[in-house]
Amino acid sequence: MTYIPYDYHIPAGSAYFYCTSNNSIEGTEIFAFPETEVPMVCDMSSDIFSREINVADFDLIYAGAQHGTGWFNIGNC
Repeated sequence: MTYIPYDYHIPAGSAYFYCTSNNSIEGTEIFAFPETEVPMVCDMSSDIFSREINVADFDLIYAGAQHGTGWFNIGNC
């Protein structure tokens, strides 16, 4: 899939909603995150420091060490 679907439905009984904010392999990025009552988990490894986000909109944000995060040799630890 090379696009982000816009017509999806998040069932109210879901344990959580998981997304990747920026898929650098496919070239897709989520600019508007869904409003949902279930916990939202987001992998922001590729774009965590590239824009302002409201962290209160998420229940868990995580990111792996990447090149280009601005910290010298963080990926080589």
